[in-house]
Amino acid sequence: MTREKAALIAEVIKALSHPVRLRLVEALASGEKGVAALAPACDAGQCAMSRHLALLVHVGIVQERREGRRSLYRLGHGSVLGCIESASCVLNADSLRMRNELKGV
Repeated sequence: MTREKAALIAEVIKALSHPVRLRLVEALASGEKGVAALAPACDAGQCAMSRHLALLVHVGIVQERREGRRSLYRLGHGSVLGCIESASCVLNADSLRMRNELKGV
């Protein structure tokens, strides 16, 4: 893998490295939604959610479509869900237990 490709992949992974952004991606898995429909799933204010969405759009994980004054969002690549699922598999019961023990150290 070239340095350039590694840097681009790292940007995508960084974009997914916040709980609100993960929840936004998960909420968009069922289809296109506006900010009002995304708010309950994400537990974030509209300003914060807009910043998170802008970052996801910037790296291409999410696509934005304007409908009048309203913005609608959808996943740009469904394959990102597989990436999140893979990360979830790493968190099996044993590794989660070890992480909690390390936090207590």
